[in-house]
Amino acid sequence: MIENTILELIENENKKKPLTDNDISKEVNTTRTYITQFRKEHNIPTSNQRRDEILHNDIKKIITDKKLISDNMLSKRLLDIGYDISRYSEIGRASCRERVS
Repeated sequence: MIENTILELIENENKKKPLTDNDISKEVNTTRTYITQFRKEHNIPTSNQRRDEILHNDIKKIITDKKLISDNMLSKRLLDIGYDISRYSEIGRASCRERVS
């Protein structure tokens, strides 16, 4: 059943690089719109929301260890530990230090 497959994909995804609705739609051969509707009906957060908690915890650890780290070096450290981000992503623009304080 497609619903079970969707739930399994999300449950087993890489938490640092969660699957987008588009990624999931390709895996189960359906439309992104269907996946988005299914996700909303089941109160499943977006891929960015699913990633945010673990991302913010890792940012806190990095900033605690090195308080004067630049945004560029912070982005590099996050890439090194498996995140798919850039300093120009939403975390870079929102001043990481303010978001995780």
